[in-house]
Amino acid sequence: MMSQFLKAVFAFCLLLSVSDCCIGAVIVTPSDLAPGANYYLVMITGSVFTGASSNIADYDAFVNSEVAQNTDLAGITWKALGSTSTVSARDHLGIGNFPIYRLDGVRIADNATDLWDGSIAVTGMTTYNGFLLPNSFVWTGSNPDGTASTDYLGSATAVFGFTARSDAGWITHQSGSTATGSGTVSGHRMLGFSQMLTVGGPSPAVPEPSAMIVWGLVTSMGAMLSRRRLQKDRAALA
Repeated sequence: MMSQFLKAVFAFCLLLSVSDCCIGAVIVTPSDLAPGANYYLVMITGSVFTGASSNIADYDAFVNSEVAQNTDLAGITWKALGSTSTVSARDHLGIGNFPIYRLDGVRIADNATDLWDGSIAVTGMTTYNGFLLPNSFVWTGSNPDGTASTDYLGSATAVFGFTARSDAGWITHQSGSTATGSGTVSGHRMLGFSQMLTVGGPSPAVPEPSAMIVWGLVTSMGAMLSRRRLQKDRAALA
């Protein structure tokens, strides 16, 4: 009977997509902040983009389409770290006087001044699903201070950063051809920054509806099996 129960649960899970059966990655709330403190999150996209667009909204849309794959993050507004001919990264992001963290809770900068001073605290960036990418190129089109480079996004040779560096190279590593994706077929990744968040706000670590459905099914079927065993025991004693 238990074998039939497990088979039933497994079959039910197969009817759902993998993302539906699993709870998405949990945002790690910064441990060094008190309740009510404000902060920002930064993530790196798992997919790549060409860097050829001159419209910053295209990069924002790309970042948000990536984040939408994780329901823990999709309720947050994200902006791409990028400079075009009409907007600089520092103006586009509008980071205030609050610390910035990777999705795993590691602080990369204390505030906007620290972010744009030519270095960050750590190397490597985390994706929306929790993977740490230590050696990835990211389109930025920006100078270390967040202003637009002469090789801005949408230009023929846009600047990109490198996650293996914590000096100015994290944002300004070198420039490459946006037409060919800087020597690759598809291009480079992007960095996305969240809207301002608050410690103690609504918890992002909430099970997805389908996960709760599976748990409900498991609980219901377990109760059903217990009733059947009790009925059999009573019949055997009669």
